[in-house]
Amino acid sequence: MDAFVSTMVNGHFHVFIGTKNQIGFVARPLLFERKSELARYYYSPYDHELSPSWSPDGKELLFVSNRDIRYGTGSLWRMPVQGATEPRLVRAEETTWRSQP
Repeated sequence: MDAFVSTMVNGHFHVFIGTKNQIGFVARPLLFERKSELARYYYSPYDHELSPSWSPDGKELLFVSNRDIRYGTGSLWRMPVQGATEPRLVRAEETTWRSQP
C-alpha cells in the first residue's frame, strides 16, 4: 500500500491510499472532503492534508493538516488506514506546512 498527496479530485491537497492490482493502480482518499466552520485567515475553508508518513506497523498514517486551525497551517494528525472515519490529533501547531511526521 502506498500513501501520496494529490489534488486530483477537487483541487485541494488530500492524502490518498493506493494499491497496485492486475489492471494498474487504484487509490482512494484517506478522508472525505471537509469544509471547516472556522473563518480562516490565510487558506481556503476546505481542510488540506500533506506529508503522509506510515506508522512503524503500517496500520496508521500520520500527516499534517489545517483541520480546526484558523490561523496557520499544520497540526499533526494520526489515522488508521482501515476502520476509522475521523483522525486523532497528535500535536496542535500553527506552522507554515514545515511540520513533518
